[in-house]
Amino acid sequence: MRVTRLLRLWKHLTLFVLLLLAYTYIPDPVFDTVQFLLSRKFGLLGGKPAHERTGDLAPYLRTWMTPIDVRRQIDRCSWRNETGRPPPVQRIPKYVHFVRVMDRDDYFGMMHYLAIRAAVVNIKPEKVFYHHRGLPSGEWWDRARGMITDLTPTADVKEIFGNKVEQGAHKADVIRLRALQKWGGIYLDMDVIVTRSFDPLLHHTTVLGIEGFKPWIGLCNAVILTAPNAPFLKRWYDSYRTFDDSKWSDHSVIMPYTLSRTTPATDLCTLPTTAFFWPAYWLPHIQFVHEEDEWDFYNDFQYAAHLYNTGWKYLKNATPEYIRGTNTSFTRLVRPYLPDDV
Repeated sequence: MRVTRLLRLWKHLTLFVLLLLAYTYIPDPVFDTVQFLLSRKFGLLGGKPAHERTGDLAPYLRTWMTPIDVRRQIDRCSWRNETGRPPPVQRIPKYVHFVRVMDRDDYFGMMHYLAIRAAVVNIKPEKVFYHHRGLPSGEWWDRARGMITDLTPTADVKEIFGNKVEQGAHKADVIRLRALQKWGGIYLDMDVIVTRSFDPLLHHTTVLGIEGFKPWIGLCNAVILTAPNAPFLKRWYDSYRTFDDSKWSDHSVIMPYTLSRTTPATDLCTLPTTAFFWPAYWLPHIQFVHEEDEWDFYNDFQYAAHLYNTGWKYLKNATPEYIRGTNTSFTRLVRPYLPDDV
């Protein structure tokens, strides 16, 4: 009888320790997503996730980073003219690159226009490249066309180092690396909204931003800043010798992070997740951005915002009237770039 009680006590104690470890070490976005699904689908684990309880930065970064750490990492990559010293030599040209890989680029909407407009307003590029296989048409394309300096036709990417490339996203991955090796500059996905000047970052040879939390972590290729023929970019491109088209993010997110661990600081500066990819792509974060009005994207920790296609149900229904008449974190982010006459 006593042994049975001890075993029961041991099981309860073990469960308690495991739950404590989970709460301590599982990143908030993962914990919140699980909580969200259980509470909405099965009525379990009620209560609001962290992002609905507060708009502070600290709760988001509870498990692995504090605002002080974020500031330290941002400052490590960003030059600030606070000492009166002359600025460092600019290595990354102010060329902005966008890539579209469809044979018939039939859809070019308001969000695509806003991405280009935000980049032009904040980066003030010398050139804007639109790498394409087919060109779009329509009102928003007509508005965006005047901001694009270089229409750059690109051939279909069918293989790299003998490895088949079939998925459209992977074709775009290869095209952006080739374009950046040739010209250098700043690559942006067309769901990225730039929020301030990138000038403080342009003295590096390559700059990337962390996406996610340990151990779910990578360096996402939705935003890339690099000099032409940069050493890190060459290593990244050469890593495609092991490319497998069936694996979604191996070479676009995981591989650059793996390479970064053996890359000297002179060849790569890594920004914290707040710089480009926060809030993240987890479902509660998407809802937070589009349904709440608590996150200010124009903060000291952020250079751009990746709106993610996981929030497409919100993005596809956004209209100029909605953006002007509704206050959410999303609408305040994109409102400054709407044309006055729509």
